[in-house]
Amino acid sequence: MVLFTACHTPEKSGYHIHLPYLEVTRAEAVAIANAVRALASPDWADAVDATPYHGSLRMLYCSKAGNRQHIGRRYSLEKVFVGVADSIVEDSEVLRQLGHDTARAIALCCVRIPGAVVPHCGGEGAQPVATTAWASSKRIDTAIPSEFAYVGECLGLGATIATKHKRGDDAVLVQTRTRMCPRVGREHKQRSVALLLKSSGVQVLCMDDVCNCGSGKPVVVASKDWSVLLEENGRLVAVMSWLEKALQ
Repeated sequence: MVLFTACHTPEKSGYHIHLPYLEVTRAEAVAIANAVRALASPDWADAVDATPYHGSLRMLYCSKAGNRQHIGRRYSLEKVFVGVADSIVEDSEVLRQLGHDTARAIALCCVRIPGAVVPHCGGEGAQPVATTAWASSKRIDTAIPSEFAYVGECLGLGATIATKHKRGDDAVLVQTRTRMCPRVGREHKQRSVALLLKSSGVQVLCMDDVCNCGSGKPVVVASKDWSVLLEENGRLVAVMSWLEKALQ
């Protein structure tokens, strides 16, 4: 994810490019800034400022002050870009979400020290997924039953086709081909969703930047207990029986 902030005044305009999930040391950051300055034409060399790495960086939405006077030049979030395949594209949906969540926008645009935690981003209806210990040595010998397609239907995904799965200590993670996300009510442009099958129920996991704001971590966007799923479609008993055997 790349965030583009800017301020515009008759006297001067400023632009900041933020890469919140790129971790570098102060020395590396200064080296990158100097390298970009060296590549720029003489007229643009001064546009690359290394001050944030040995001085300060004004917080998003804050105005500048000098000599006890208000100068202005308030930076605001103007664009958000996310990676899609081998390219980067503008994402107006993430920009809209951050426009309603000032705290997360500020956190993503700050220079953070090592170990700092970025607040969870994903908006209403998205929660971080609990860590599951995956045991690669534990194989599932039987194929997923065809009734698995009905699990997605009950969770608002439509008929769901499984592509691959792996077993953890207490769950089975199933990758799918569908990009339909029940949280946003439409298909994502980038990534498909996955289903986390537990003995208690099923969770829909999304890794699209719209739901996790580029953190690269899955978030739970929908879930149902097996008791509810079986009431909605009794044929899912085949999937539940397969899961019980897979977790033995």
